[in-house]
Amino acid sequence: MAVGAVVVHDLARSELFVSVFLAYFDPASGTLSYASAGHNPAILRRVGGADAESLDAEGILFGVVGDYTFERKTVRLTPGDLDALTRLAIEDG
Repeated sequence: MAVGAVVVHDLARSELFVSVFLAYFDPASGTLSYASAGHNPAILRRVGGADAESLDAEGILFGVVGDYTFERKTVRLTPGDLDALTRLAIEDG
């Protein structure tokens, strides 16, 4: 059984869900593949650039539906971009 299926099963039993942003960097191709399960988008600030890019992918919260295919997106990075990748974490209160 896949890890995702085990987690979804456990979440369903406990009536919980989680938000997830998952990214995989392939150094051979210089690409970052990512998906989101209801999480705030990650922010990519490229080296030497003033503007930030939102790494937004569509997806519902993990654990809400058992069999769901999350959107996967890919972006090509240049040397130094990965060091500038940060997750936007803002909490009110």
